[in-house]
Amino acid sequence: VPLASSVRSIVPSSLSDTADGRKLVAVLPFKNFGKEEDAHIAEGLAEDILDALSMVKGLRVRARSSSHQDTSTPRDTGEIGRILGVHVVVDGSIKRIGETLRVTIRLVSVEDGLQLWAKRFDATVGEVFQVADEAASAIAQALTVERVRATDQATTDPVAVDLFLRARHEYHLIWHDANGRAIALFAEALKR
Repeated sequence: VPLASSVRSIVPSSLSDTADGRKLVAVLPFKNFGKEEDAHIAEGLAEDILDALSMVKGLRVRARSSSHQDTSTPRDTGEIGRILGVHVVVDGSIKRIGETLRVTIRLVSVEDGLQLWAKRFDATVGEVFQVADEAASAIAQALTVERVRATDQATTDPVAVDLFLRARHEYHLIWHDANGRAIALFAEALKR
């Protein structure tokens, strides 16, 4: 049985109750179960998935600014989903062990708190963009019939990917010094 049809049969009917028939989705910040220094990878992965899903017909995705709340305290995804006014929450986590990155992503129904779908991805840090594309495509397939187009020629250089994710993390801090560090890191990533 194809994944999309098997998931669609258990997705609550209220998922298509929006005026335009699209499903409302929020991508929560991914939890980092590894070292603190890997937090930028979790942040970047969630952001890439959010961006990719926002381009999928049939989905409406909450903006990063509204869905990226404080993650330092335990959270109930259903409660956050109700606050955000969405039908489905994308929740994920990463854990880095050596050069291997374990990414786990779940779709949770806000209506009843049931987990609708889950998938694990094992990759290197250099493959994080491919994981984001694969994850977004799998999520889109689980919630709709459209697939997300993979990014053209994404780099697999783990150092360049890490520099890019660190730069984006610094950029989102919105401090003058952080922006200076972000620019330097972006430039270094581009060189690679």
